[in-house]
Amino acid sequence: MTATHPIAPIRAAIKAAVSGVSGIGMVYDYLRHIETEAEIKAELVKSSRLHFWSVTLANDDKFAEEHIVGGSKAWITFVIHGNYALKDSDASEKTFINLVEDVLDALRVDKTLGGTVMRMGAPKWVGPNHAMVVNVLCHHAEIVVPVLTAVEC
Repeated sequence: MTATHPIAPIRAAIKAAVSGVSGIGMVYDYLRHIETEAEIKAELVKSSRLHFWSVTLANDDKFAEEHIVGGSKAWITFVIHGNYALKDSDASEKTFINLVEDVLDALRVDKTLGGTVMRMGAPKWVGPNHAMVVNVLCHHAEIVVPVLTAVEC
C-alpha cells in the first residue's frame, strides 16, 4: 500500500503563489535558521534589503483529519511568514503592507492551489508586527492558510 502525502505539493503550490508576487523578496518553503551576517547577505537580502518569506506548517492544529466514506480528508494549516527590514526614512511599513496585500491577492486567485487541495479557506493575516532577524529589525506578518485535502493510503 502506497500512501500519498499531501504536504509537500501543497507547500510548493503556496510557495509558487507567493513567489509570483511582483517585488517579493526571497521565498523559501521552510523556516530558515540564519545565524551570521554572511548568511543573511547570501541568503536573505534582495535589492539591498533584508526581505524574505517562508512557508511552513502552523504550530497548532496543523493537521485535522476526518474520515469520510471512501477515504479521509484533512484540514492542514500552513503559515507564511514575511520579513522586511524596517527603514523609517523609506516609510518601509507602507511598502511592506502593500506586499502583504499582494500576497493575499495572489492566494485568492486559485482556491485549489493548482489542484493540490480540494479547497483553500480564507487566508488570515496576523500582524503587522516586528521581529528581530539576526540584529535587524524587520516588519513581520503571518498569513495563515487553511487547506482541505484528500488523504489517501
